[in-house]
Amino acid sequence: MTGERSVDVAAGSGTLHVALLGGFSVRVGSRVVPASWRLRKSKTLVKLLALAGGHRAHRDVLAGVLWPGLDPAAAANNLHQVMHAARRALASDRSPSADALRLRDDIVILWPDGDLTVDADVFAAAAQRALRSGAVEDYGAALKLYAGELWQYSSCRRKKLSGSSAPRASFRPRGARSSHWYMPQRPSRPRA
Repeated sequence: MTGERSVDVAAGSGTLHVALLGGFSVRVGSRVVPASWRLRKSKTLVKLLALAGGHRAHRDVLAGVLWPGLDPAAAANNLHQVMHAARRALASDRSPSADALRLRDDIVILWPDGDLTVDADVFAAAAQRALRSGAVEDYGAALKLYAGELWQYSSCRRKKLSGSSAPRASFRPRGARSSHWYMPQRPSRPRA
């Protein structure tokens, strides 16, 4: 599916909400996507794309992450099957919609024409706002958004997608009940 379509089905279907903190769930508008997907790797594909910068990744990278060591042609075939299953899971009538996942110039894009909200991104923005402002209210607002640990595939495999072994955010929560965040350690300056 490399062609463009003039009808914006994804945006018309509502916002895609992906929850990765404290467990995985997906909603399209107000419709909850059932937890049982035909292929387990189709869920993993949606999770990986939700975490990837711009919610997109090169298909060869995705194939390598999902099926390491598999022949590239076989991995590419598997990726197309998984994309079809994910499209079907995200569609309201369970028929596959090319607008849910699009392959454009070898890049797989999650929900390219519609609004996409990832809870980890919303939390990261709120936490960054709290770190910048230092206001107790901002920390409280961010803490309310923290629903649990971020879904982890494996830091080694996720690194291939994002270029980093950490989530896109530049902080990590210490615990679900803690209001403390810390920034990655910067190299200390030599004392004069």
